[in-house]
Amino acid sequence: MEANSVAAVDFGSELTEQAAVSTLDGRNISEAADALPQLAASLDLLAGFLGKAGHWHDAHAAAEEAVGIYRRITAVEPAGFRAELARSIGNLAVALGEIGRVDEAIDLAQESVTLSRRLAGREQSQEAQPQKS
Repeated sequence: MEANSVAAVDFGSELTEQAAVSTLDGRNISEAADALPQLAASLDLLAGFLGKAGHWHDAHAAAEEAVGIYRRITAVEPAGFRAELARSIGNLAVALGEIGRVDEAIDLAQESVTLSRRLAGREQSQEAQPQKS
């Protein structure tokens, strides 16, 4: 792992652990929890760039952490970050495929498609409903 990716991925793990305890740099747990979606998005972005640079094992680690955070967030707030979770699962699937874990990649890609289809169906059904006046 390159030094920059180690710092970013390790920082993410540390932030997640600190948020779960009770404080993060003097902030309360709810403020730390509010930072988790941004952390997950940053890890997802990092995974993409690491993959483009050919560092697929590092990309896998970052993508796996992003998915883990989004799964925890959607367990508490199901409607909030499902699209982001689906995208992150897809990115994790790509990384797994690139490191030769194709069966796992296929399973995750199918999960990403299923989540995305549910979201598309929900959005279509909401668009079809008349607005209340």
